[in-house]
Amino acid sequence: MCFRFFASCRYALLFSLLGVGILSPFVATLASECSPTKARRLLLRENYKIREMSSWMRASDLRNGAHHFSQHETAAARIYIRDGKLYDSNGKLFDTRDSILPFGRNTKEHFALFVMDEKGQLYALKNPKRTGSPGDEFHSSILDGAPVAGAGEIRVEDGIPFVINDNSGHYPFPPEFLEQIVAEMELNGLDLSRVEIQSFGGSKP
Repeated sequence: MCFRFFASCRYALLFSLLGVGILSPFVATLASECSPTKARRLLLRENYKIREMSSWMRASDLRNGAHHFSQHETAAARIYIRDGKLYDSNGKLFDTRDSILPFGRNTKEHFALFVMDEKGQLYALKNPKRTGSPGDEFHSSILDGAPVAGAGEIRVEDGIPFVINDNSGHYPFPPEFLEQIVAEMELNGLDLSRVEIQSFGGSKP
């Protein structure tokens, strides 16, 4: 265990760089007993940044009748990390090989939309409805338009992620939000050994 954690100047600097004021006793205890890398991820979790939809996108959702999930639908969209893999809300290995993301006349196969809330909880939506009519589904659908700590697309086979990105029009993020997502996944033991992490830097409309 890293008993030198709080005595080390470099770790003290890490606290200041992360803008941490007072840590919860739980996180302070864990941070004192783990590696510098894991300590940094724990600190990130305590201070996840969140982002709201832009007023323009919120108005677009209202104008076009985008479907926002009920609490029951949001709960059904939860994905969980267990034994290094992703599972859906029914306890089955999460898999996106049967999912297609429509983009106008184009499609993106084997991907699902996902978001992470401010508590680090993950949600995913496969085969979102996109017909250009009321009821269409977007990243904003999953948490009923609430602010999120991360959003993007994910490709998963038998619970193992192969691609994670931050591609979202409703929640365009700077790259540090993608770091939050990866930090949460690693803290929960998700196997990221085969994953390709892609940052769009909030550039995708």
